[in-house]
Amino acid sequence: MKSLVKILLVFIFYVLAVSSAFADVNYIDVSKITKSEKLTADFKYLKDNLQYYSAWASDWKYDVPKTDVITKLQEIYKDFSNLSLTQKDKNNGELFLLLGDIAHYLNNLDAGDSNTDYKQIAWDNYKKAIKLLSKDDYRGYWFLGVHYSDDYLIQAVDNFESADQIGQGKQMPGDFWADYANLSIKTAMPSHYLYAMDQIPGVKPLYTKDRLIKPINKNHNYPREELWKAIEKNGDIFFISRPLGMRFHSGEEVMKYGLLDYQDNKTIVIVSPPSIKNKDGKDVSYQIVIDLYTSQDKKSLEEFVNSNEILKSYSDKKEIKLFDNNKYDKMVAYEFVDVDKEVSGYKDFGGAHFYFVVVERDKPQYPGLTLEIPTSVPVDTSSIISRYDRFDGKIFYMFWLNTREDIHEEGLKVFKDFFENRLIIE
Repeated sequence: MKSLVKILLVFIFYVLAVSSAFADVNYIDVSKITKSEKLTADFKYLKDNLQYYSAWASDWKYDVPKTDVITKLQEIYKDFSNLSLTQKDKNNGELFLLLGDIAHYLNNLDAGDSNTDYKQIAWDNYKKAIKLLSKDDYRGYWFLGVHYSDDYLIQAVDNFESADQIGQGKQMPGDFWADYANLSIKTAMPSHYLYAMDQIPGVKPLYTKDRLIKPINKNHNYPREELWKAIEKNGDIFFISRPLGMRFHSGEEVMKYGLLDYQDNKTIVIVSPPSIKNKDGKDVSYQIVIDLYTSQDKKSLEEFVNSNEILKSYSDKKEIKLFDNNKYDKMVAYEFVDVDKEVSGYKDFGGAHFYFVVVERDKPQYPGLTLEIPTSVPVDTSSIISRYDRFDGKIFYMFWLNTREDIHEEGLKVFKDFFENRLIIE
């Protein structure tokens, strides 16, 4: 019997009615597997009868007995599986892709028993196909993603994203994008849905942007609860703000976070890592402060830096190359050292040592695309149609490492890790 999750997924699929064709044998080249007339005829049977097994159904509504279809597929699987035992075909990726599909179809028909788990058999065949096919062949990840989407939504998304990455620059079929869109709706990723549907020329999406994304006005004020969401993934906490175009996660090191309300075109995020002991054994605290400004005009990065009151107050700051490779195309970094130890509260710890990183970002074509994290529980449309858009125009992000000379090297290491490895700005 199928799990409750799978039953719910199928119900949601029909409610959402996303025009998904499911990955299938139409994208397998049998001529790369066999020239046998019998096996070619078997392959034709698979293609001609997809309506019986391309998706799992709770009941059987066809004239042909379900047991007959199962028996036929089992025979076909056995015949093609025998090829994999030969020296010639044991490394044939196309063959294992087909075996994965047949096992996937048998799993949809509930054909397994205590001795034969077609779900696992399909996994094994698809994964073997991925290893054997060329590195630029996305089909294995696509088919495995469809197979995972029955019960393992996060793994399904991971495989679709791998297929998408491999397929960059290629003309990928509309069926792939329809499957991707369907999965994106299930996992509460509206930006991925809109992106996928845009890849299918001439097809009007069931859900348009105005149904999935709520408008937001950068000139209004918003409480922090409306700007940020905290999502757990693999034991880590991700803080996501679609309006601000930013995502960061906590990582192994425990940090405290302060998220302020958005007022007067500005908000602040305060990151407080654990204190660091200086050479005298004293605990020294420090902070990473992120100031976010929505642009009121068409300022450039240089104009923002020259007009920002905080940056102007540190006139002795020096422009530096802080990172080996800049993560963003429009960014600049500065260092400020208080050699005279005059900054209040710092002189007992070697003086102040600050770093500033300023990033300018324009609104991307698909806001939220790099920020979205899939939910592992299938959702309904009411929880999808509630995502804020990104603020229009440019956003300037100013990252400020506020540390002391005594611990600045250790603090800078944490700051670099946060900026390079824990942070995404769209």
